[in-house]
Amino acid sequence: MKGNIIPYMNGKFADGDAAFALHVRDIIKGDKFASNKRCSDASFESRQNLFNQCSNLLLVPGDNEWNDCAANEKSPFHQFTDDFPSAFGGGRPHIVRHNSNPEILFLTFKEVGVFGLNLPAGDNYIKDRSSVDINAQWVEEKLDKDRCNLKSIVLFGQIVQLIGVNAKLHDYYNACSTILTLVIIGNGHPTIYCMKKSENRFTLTVEASQSGPLLVSIVHDTDGLHFFHVKDKDLVDSNQSCPELSMTD
Repeated sequence: MKGNIIPYMNGKFADGDAAFALHVRDIIKGDKFASNKRCSDASFESRQNLFNQCSNLLLVPGDNEWNDCAANEKSPFHQFTDDFPSAFGGGRPHIVRHNSNPEILFLTFKEVGVFGLNLPAGDNYIKDRSSVDINAQWVEEKLDKDRCNLKSIVLFGQIVQLIGVNAKLHDYYNACSTILTLVIIGNGHPTIYCMKKSENRFTLTVEASQSGPLLVSIVHDTDGLHFFHVKDKDLVDSNQSCPELSMTD
């Protein structure tokens, strides 16, 4: 990653081909719930030092670091006072974070609303910290139904349970218009990636382990409509069993 993937992403930023990078789960290897031996200051510092070399990187926790690491005040995912792991980078959009769970974030970029949500697979500490679905609450709060200023929405996380979030999205669609929505998740651990479509929503499950990054583009047409496009840097063992999406999709 240090010698290949990060230089590739930084090159895309420098060339103006990408605005920011997303990491959607598991920065350390998993173990047992609340007892992962890799949950140490040294482990997180090493990841921070690695990711600090990437100019415009955002990440949300996965179960390996959120569920497997015992929740306490030392957890870096409970102390998001700044962008973790990097607080620098030219051209990064302004990021708004949830007050009590600042790993949950929101930004707007060229009429795209982007949500980073925290709902890792399995049991997780976020349930212990709030009696309501704070992801749905966050989405409702940040979707401005009075202005209707978004042309597409992106939600990303290790796993995005959309039961509560769906209702808030549909409230926005009903008040404004039904716009394309992309959900990026990282918990499926597939050997290939695919985009699946359901109505106006596309779901992209990123590849696992040693795969290269995906370049996700949101294309604006002359009428101002948005379209999603995905390019895979690593063409080996990718796309070979994905469904064909027609132009009308």
